[in-house]
Amino acid sequence: MKYQRLPLRLLALHLHVQLSRSFSPYPSLYNHGRITSSSVASMMMSTTTSTEQTSLDAKVANRRRRIAVIGGGASGMFAATSAADAIQRYVKGDHTSLNDGCDVVVFEGTSRTMSKVRISGGGRCNVMHDKTKALPQILSSYPRGSKELRGLYTKRFTPNDAYDWFTSRGVQLKTESDGRMFPITDDSQTIIDVITRAAVKAGVELRIKEKVDSVQLISAQSGEEGFNVVISSKSSTSEKTTNDEHFDAIILATGSFPIGHEIARSLGHTIIKPVPSLFTFDAKELIQEGGVFHGLAGVSVPLAPFALGGD
Repeated sequence: MKYQRLPLRLLALHLHVQLSRSFSPYPSLYNHGRITSSSVASMMMSTTTSTEQTSLDAKVANRRRRIAVIGGGASGMFAATSAADAIQRYVKGDHTSLNDGCDVVVFEGTSRTMSKVRISGGGRCNVMHDKTKALPQILSSYPRGSKELRGLYTKRFTPNDAYDWFTSRGVQLKTESDGRMFPITDDSQTIIDVITRAAVKAGVELRIKEKVDSVQLISAQSGEEGFNVVISSKSSTSEKTTNDEHFDAIILATGSFPIGHEIARSLGHTIIKPVPSLFTFDAKELIQEGGVFHGLAGVSVPLAPFALGGD
Protein backbone atom coordinates (compact mmCIF):
# COMPACT_ATOMS: atom_id res chain seq x y z
CA MET A 1 0.00 0.00 0.00
CA LYS A 2 1.05 3.57 -0.63
CA TYR A 3 0.27 6.18 1.99
CA GLN A 4 0.31 9.95 2.00
CA ARG A 5 1.87 11.54 5.07
CA LEU A 6 -0.57 13.84 6.82
CA PRO A 7 -0.54 15.75 10.14
CA LEU A 8 -3.56 13.80 11.33
CA ARG A 9 -5.61 15.19 14.21
CA LEU A 10 -8.50 12.78 14.15
CA LEU A 11 -9.02 9.30 12.82
CA ALA A 12 -12.54 8.12 13.64
CA LEU A 13 -13.59 4.87 12.05
CA HIS A 14 -16.62 2.71 12.41
CA LEU A 15 -15.69 -0.44 10.58
CA HIS A 16 -17.80 -3.36 9.51
CA VAL A 17 -16.01 -6.69 9.90
CA GLN A 18 -15.65 -7.00 6.13
CA LEU A 19 -14.33 -3.46 5.58
CA SER A 20 -11.10 -3.51 7.51
CA ARG A 21 -8.73 -1.80 5.12
CA SER A 22 -10.22 1.66 4.97
CA PHE A 23 -8.09 3.06 7.79
CA SER A 24 -4.50 3.96 8.44
CA PRO A 25 -2.18 1.66 10.39
CA TYR A 26 -0.27 4.67 11.63
CA PRO A 27 -1.57 7.90 13.17
CA SER A 28 0.24 10.13 10.68
CA LEU A 29 -0.70 8.09 7.63
CA TYR A 30 -4.08 7.94 5.96
CA ASN A 31 -5.03 5.82 2.99
CA HIS A 32 -7.83 7.74 1.28
CA GLY A 33 -11.12 5.87 1.25
CA ARG A 34 -14.80 6.48 0.70
CA ILE A 35 -16.88 7.85 3.54
CA THR A 36 -19.82 5.48 3.88
CA SER A 37 -22.69 4.65 6.17
CA SER A 38 -21.13 1.27 6.94
CA SER A 39 -17.53 2.41 7.24
CA VAL A 40 -17.18 5.95 8.53
CA ALA A 41 -13.64 7.13 7.79
CA SER A 42 -13.34 10.78 8.72
CA MET A 43 -10.59 13.07 9.95
CA MET A 44 -9.97 16.60 11.14
CA MET A 45 -6.70 18.04 9.88
CA SER A 46 -4.21 19.80 12.09
CA THR A 47 -4.11 23.60 12.18
CA THR A 48 -0.57 23.64 13.53
CA THR A 49 2.20 25.46 11.71
CA SER A 50 5.01 23.53 10.04
CA THR A 51 7.38 24.53 12.86
CA GLU A 52 4.95 23.32 15.52
CA GLN A 53 4.38 20.08 13.63
CA THR A 54 8.12 19.43 13.32
CA SER A 55 8.49 19.93 17.06
CA LEU A 56 5.61 17.59 17.78
CA ASP A 57 6.91 14.95 15.36
CA ALA A 58 10.29 15.01 17.13
CA LYS A 59 8.61 14.67 20.51
CA VAL A 60 6.36 11.72 19.68
CA ALA A 61 9.18 9.96 17.82
CA ASN A 62 10.73 9.27 21.22
CA ARG A 63 7.78 7.29 22.59
CA ARG A 64 5.43 4.51 21.58
CA ARG A 65 2.29 5.63 19.83
CA ARG A 66 -1.12 4.50 21.08
CA ILE A 67 -4.42 3.79 19.33
CA ALA A 68 -7.65 3.46 21.32
CA VAL A 69 -10.45 1.35 19.85
CA ILE A 70 -13.74 2.22 21.54
CA GLY A 71 -16.04 -0.78 21.33
CA GLY A 72 -15.26 -4.50 21.48
CA GLY A 73 -17.77 -5.76 18.94
CA ALA A 74 -16.85 -7.41 15.65
CA SER A 75 -16.04 -4.02 14.09
CA GLY A 76 -13.77 -2.90 16.91
CA MET A 77 -11.98 -6.22 17.27
CA PHE A 78 -11.41 -6.58 13.55
CA ALA A 79 -10.28 -2.97 13.20
CA ALA A 80 -7.87 -3.31 16.12
CA THR A 81 -6.40 -6.51 14.69
CA SER A 82 -6.00 -5.00 11.24
CA ALA A 83 -4.37 -1.88 12.69
CA ALA A 84 -1.92 -3.90 14.80
CA ASP A 85 -1.06 -6.16 11.85
CA ALA A 86 -0.49 -3.18 9.55
CA ILE A 87 1.73 -1.49 12.13
CA GLN A 88 3.85 -4.63 12.41
CA ARG A 89 4.27 -4.72 8.63
CA TYR A 90 5.16 -1.02 8.64
CA VAL A 91 7.80 -1.45 11.35
CA LYS A 92 9.28 -4.49 9.58
CA GLY A 93 9.69 -2.25 6.56
CA ASP A 94 12.36 -0.38 8.57
CA HIS A 95 10.28 2.75 9.09
CA THR A 96 12.24 4.09 12.03
CA SER A 97 9.91 7.11 12.36
CA LEU A 98 7.49 4.79 14.18
CA ASN A 99 10.25 4.05 16.69
CA ASP A 100 9.48 0.79 18.51
CA GLY A 101 5.88 0.32 17.49
CA CYS A 102 2.41 1.29 18.57
CA ASP A 103 0.03 -0.03 21.21
CA VAL A 104 -3.53 -0.85 20.14
CA VAL A 105 -6.03 -1.00 23.01
CA VAL A 106 -9.68 -2.13 22.79
CA PHE A 107 -12.07 -0.77 25.43
CA GLU A 108 -15.26 -2.76 26.01
CA GLY A 109 -17.67 -1.62 28.71
CA THR A 110 -19.36 -4.99 29.17
CA SER A 111 -17.97 -8.26 30.49
CA ARG A 112 -17.18 -9.80 27.08
CA THR A 113 -16.41 -8.84 23.50
CA MET A 114 -18.47 -9.58 20.36
CA SER A 115 -21.72 -10.35 22.18
CA LYS A 116 -23.79 -9.62 19.05
CA VAL A 117 -21.70 -12.04 17.01
CA ARG A 118 -22.72 -14.69 19.52
CA ILE A 119 -26.42 -14.34 18.63
CA SER A 120 -26.11 -13.54 14.93
CA GLY A 121 -27.53 -16.00 12.44
CA GLY A 122 -29.48 -17.78 15.17
CA GLY A 123 -26.26 -18.43 17.07
CA ARG A 124 -24.50 -19.78 13.97
CA CYS A 125 -23.11 -16.45 12.64
CA ASN A 126 -23.67 -15.81 8.94
CA VAL A 127 -20.24 -14.29 8.59
CA MET A 128 -20.49 -13.21 4.94
CA HIS A 129 -22.41 -13.69 1.71
CA ASP A 130 -21.75 -16.08 -1.17
CA LYS A 131 -18.52 -14.78 -2.66
CA THR A 132 -19.26 -16.39 -6.04
CA LYS A 133 -22.22 -14.08 -6.63
CA ALA A 134 -21.77 -10.98 -8.75
CA LEU A 135 -20.94 -7.87 -6.74
CA PRO A 136 -24.11 -5.98 -7.82
CA GLN A 137 -26.19 -8.86 -6.48
CA ILE A 138 -24.40 -8.77 -3.13
CA LEU A 139 -24.72 -4.98 -2.91
CA SER A 140 -28.45 -5.16 -3.60
CA SER A 141 -28.80 -6.52 -0.05
CA TYR A 142 -27.66 -3.12 1.26
CA PRO A 143 -30.34 -0.77 -0.15
CA ARG A 144 -29.22 2.22 1.93
CA GLY A 145 -25.51 1.87 1.30
CA SER A 146 -24.87 -0.05 -1.90
CA LYS A 147 -23.36 2.94 -3.71
CA GLU A 148 -20.93 3.70 -0.90
CA LEU A 149 -19.98 0.07 -0.40
CA ARG A 150 -19.12 -0.53 -4.04
CA GLY A 151 -15.70 1.13 -3.87
CA LEU A 152 -14.84 -0.54 -0.58
CA TYR A 153 -15.83 -3.98 -1.83
CA THR A 154 -13.80 -3.59 -5.02
CA LYS A 155 -10.73 -1.68 -3.83
CA ARG A 156 -10.34 -2.21 -0.08
CA PHE A 157 -11.62 -5.54 1.15
CA THR A 158 -13.41 -7.74 -1.34
CA PRO A 159 -15.66 -10.72 -0.52
CA ASN A 160 -12.74 -12.92 -1.61
CA ASP A 161 -10.47 -11.10 0.83
CA ALA A 162 -12.95 -11.76 3.64
CA TYR A 163 -13.19 -15.44 2.69
CA ASP A 164 -9.40 -15.78 2.57
CA TRP A 165 -9.02 -14.03 5.94
CA PHE A 166 -11.15 -16.62 7.71
CA THR A 167 -10.09 -19.75 5.82
CA SER A 168 -6.38 -18.93 6.14
CA ARG A 169 -6.89 -18.98 9.90
CA GLY A 170 -8.50 -22.40 9.91
CA VAL A 171 -12.20 -21.54 9.66
CA GLN A 172 -14.03 -23.65 7.09
CA LEU A 173 -17.06 -21.94 5.60
CA LYS A 174 -20.14 -23.31 3.86
CA THR A 175 -22.69 -21.61 1.61
CA GLU A 176 -26.39 -22.21 2.16
CA SER A 177 -29.17 -21.99 -0.42
CA ASP A 178 -30.03 -18.37 0.39
CA GLY A 179 -26.42 -17.29 -0.14
CA ARG A 180 -25.44 -16.88 3.48
CA MET A 181 -22.08 -18.33 4.53
CA PHE A 182 -21.61 -19.97 7.93
CA PRO A 183 -18.76 -21.77 9.66
CA ILE A 184 -19.20 -25.51 9.15
CA THR A 185 -19.40 -25.85 12.93
CA ASP A 186 -22.73 -23.95 12.86
CA ASP A 187 -21.46 -22.18 15.96
CA SER A 188 -20.83 -18.44 16.23
CA GLN A 189 -18.17 -19.15 18.85
CA THR A 190 -15.95 -20.32 15.98
CA ILE A 191 -15.94 -16.79 14.55
CA ILE A 192 -15.50 -15.17 17.96
CA ASP A 193 -12.52 -17.42 18.69
CA VAL A 194 -10.71 -16.80 15.41
CA ILE A 195 -11.05 -13.01 15.65
CA THR A 196 -9.97 -13.07 19.30
CA ARG A 197 -6.94 -15.24 18.53
CA ALA A 198 -5.95 -12.94 15.67
CA ALA A 199 -6.20 -9.91 17.96
CA VAL A 200 -4.10 -11.52 20.69
CA LYS A 201 -1.50 -12.68 18.16
CA ALA A 202 -1.25 -9.16 16.75
CA GLY A 203 -0.59 -7.80 20.24
CA VAL A 204 -3.91 -6.07 20.78
CA GLU A 205 -4.65 -5.27 24.43
CA LEU A 206 -8.24 -6.15 25.43
CA ARG A 207 -9.70 -4.24 28.38
CA ILE A 208 -13.19 -5.40 29.30
CA LYS A 209 -15.48 -3.75 31.84
CA GLU A 210 -13.77 -0.46 31.05
CA LYS A 211 -16.10 2.17 29.63
CA VAL A 212 -14.97 5.24 27.71
CA ASP A 213 -16.96 8.19 29.05
CA SER A 214 -15.54 10.96 26.88
CA VAL A 215 -12.74 11.96 24.54
CA GLN A 216 -11.13 15.41 24.38
CA LEU A 217 -8.93 16.67 21.59
CA ILE A 218 -5.59 17.89 22.93
CA SER A 219 -4.50 21.26 21.61
CA ALA A 220 -1.15 21.29 19.82
CA GLN A 221 -0.34 24.52 21.64
CA SER A 222 -0.11 22.48 24.84
CA GLY A 223 3.06 20.85 23.51
CA GLU A 224 1.33 17.53 22.98
CA GLU A 225 -1.01 16.20 20.31
CA GLY A 226 -3.66 13.53 20.34
CA PHE A 227 -6.61 12.70 22.56
CA ASN A 228 -7.36 12.57 26.26
CA VAL A 229 -9.59 9.54 26.88
CA VAL A 230 -11.60 9.36 30.10
CA ILE A 231 -12.19 5.75 31.18
CA SER A 232 -14.34 4.44 34.03
CA SER A 233 -14.50 1.01 35.60
CA LYS A 234 -16.00 -0.67 38.64
CA SER A 235 -14.17 -2.70 41.24
CA SER A 236 -15.41 -5.95 42.76
CA THR A 237 -17.14 -3.82 45.41
CA SER A 238 -18.92 -1.80 42.68
CA GLU A 239 -16.84 1.25 43.49
CA LYS A 240 -16.42 3.38 40.36
CA THR A 241 -12.98 4.65 39.45
CA THR A 242 -12.07 7.06 36.65
CA ASN A 243 -8.76 7.75 34.98
CA ASP A 244 -7.42 9.62 31.95
CA GLU A 245 -5.12 8.20 29.29
CA HIS A 246 -3.42 9.72 26.26
CA PHE A 247 -3.83 8.28 22.76
CA ASP A 248 -2.56 9.40 19.36
CA ALA A 249 -5.58 8.13 17.42
CA ILE A 250 -9.11 6.97 18.09
CA ILE A 251 -11.15 4.30 16.31
CA LEU A 252 -14.86 4.58 17.08
CA ALA A 253 -16.61 1.23 16.81
CA THR A 254 -19.56 1.76 19.11
CA GLY A 255 -22.32 0.71 16.74
CA SER A 256 -25.69 2.15 17.74
CA PHE A 257 -24.66 3.01 21.29
CA PRO A 258 -25.30 6.75 21.92
CA ILE A 259 -21.88 7.28 23.53
CA GLY A 260 -20.21 6.84 20.14
CA HIS A 261 -22.38 9.53 18.60
CA GLU A 262 -21.73 11.80 21.58
CA ILE A 263 -17.97 11.38 21.24
CA ALA A 264 -18.04 11.99 17.48
CA ARG A 265 -20.21 15.08 17.95
CA SER A 266 -17.91 16.44 20.67
CA LEU A 267 -14.99 16.17 18.23
CA GLY A 268 -16.75 18.24 15.58
CA HIS A 269 -18.61 15.65 13.54
CA THR A 270 -22.18 16.01 12.30
CA ILE A 271 -24.32 12.97 13.06
CA ILE A 272 -26.94 11.82 10.56
CA LYS A 273 -29.93 10.43 12.45
CA PRO A 274 -29.65 6.62 12.34
CA VAL A 275 -32.53 4.30 11.49
CA PRO A 276 -32.99 0.74 12.82
CA SER A 277 -31.65 -2.01 10.60
CA LEU A 278 -31.36 -5.08 12.80
CA PHE A 279 -32.72 -5.65 16.27
CA THR A 280 -33.67 -8.44 18.64
CA PHE A 281 -36.69 -9.22 20.82
CA ASP A 282 -36.42 -10.18 24.46
CA ALA A 283 -38.31 -13.48 24.45
CA LYS A 284 -36.62 -15.42 27.24
CA GLU A 285 -39.90 -16.72 28.63
CA LEU A 286 -41.40 -17.52 25.22
CA ILE A 287 -38.53 -19.81 24.23
CA GLN A 288 -38.85 -21.92 27.38
CA GLU A 289 -40.68 -25.26 27.26
CA GLY A 290 -44.37 -24.55 26.73
CA GLY A 291 -43.65 -21.15 25.17
CA VAL A 292 -44.83 -20.24 21.69
CA PHE A 293 -41.23 -19.99 20.41
CA HIS A 294 -39.91 -23.13 22.09
CA GLY A 295 -37.76 -25.20 19.71
CA LEU A 296 -37.61 -22.49 17.06
CA ALA A 297 -34.17 -21.06 17.92
CA GLY A 298 -32.07 -20.67 14.78
CA VAL A 299 -35.01 -21.06 12.39
CA SER A 300 -35.39 -18.38 9.71
CA VAL A 301 -38.08 -17.99 7.07
CA PRO A 302 -38.35 -15.62 4.08
CA LEU A 303 -41.03 -12.94 3.76
CA ALA A 304 -42.86 -13.91 6.93
CA PRO A 305 -45.68 -11.61 8.17
CA PHE A 306 -45.25 -10.42 11.75
CA ALA A 307 -47.64 -8.51 13.99
CA LEU A 308 -47.14 -6.95 17.41
CA GLY A 309 -50.04 -6.58 19.79
CA GLY A 310 -50.25 -4.11 22.62
CA ASP A 311 -52.45 -1.93 24.71
